[in-house]
Amino acid sequence: ESKRASEHAAGALRVALLGGDPERGRSVFRDHAAAQCIRCHKVRGEGGTAGPDLSQVGARQTREYLLESLLKPDARLVEGYGDIVLARTDGTLATGSLVGEDATSVNLRTAQGTLLAVPKSDIEDRSTPKSAMPSMERVLSARELRDLVAFLASLK
Repeated sequence: ESKRASEHAAGALRVALLGGDPERGRSVFRDHAAAQCIRCHKVRGEGGTAGPDLSQVGARQTREYLLESLLKPDARLVEGYGDIVLARTDGTLATGSLVGEDATSVNLRTAQGTLLAVPKSDIEDRSTPKSAMPSMERVLSARELRDLVAFLASLK
């Protein structure tokens, strides 16, 4: 991480955790051309399904968690939304969103929407789950981040 990036993140942290305008944040969520939050996330029945529904996120998560999710989307993935690649012992790959796993298999939802249970005995290697969401660090200004966090924190 560059010095500038970590300074920006620290500054954004301080600014984004207090105050903010939930109405301006709602506008960032719905209308920001680069962030396009609403394309992947649903709030109160409106939006996409590629990411988790955020309708009640303010009741479940702190402002710190929300900001971290915006700046480092891979830090804590909601089950069912992290993309993972499984290298099988037969040389093929299985790719999809990690839905869950148990003692015997890893369960994925493929890009086509199919559920796929891959036996752990057939898995040679696996990637760390990754979020499809980009970091908002260079997409949103500190003020936009603060307003977006205020909006998300208000969703209860």
